[in-house]
Amino acid sequence: NQVRMKASLYFIIPQVATLRLTSCETSNIANHKGVRFGKRNQIYFKKTRRKYDKLAIPTLADSPLTYF
Repeated sequence: NQVRMKASLYFIIPQVATLRLTSCETSNIANHKGVRFGKRNQIYFKKTRRKYDKLAIPTLADSPLTYF
């Protein structure tokens, strides 16, 4: 359990600093809609046309690629 805490902290810290998801994008994640997975764990939001690394979003960091 401790190892996992360290890992999640590692993802949350850069996320707060650099990643600013719009409300549209966060709702897309919650609803599992409007999101496409690309190569190398990238996430692509159709509406805002922005790409992110899957590992940069803490809630998605430990979920499998088939999550959506």
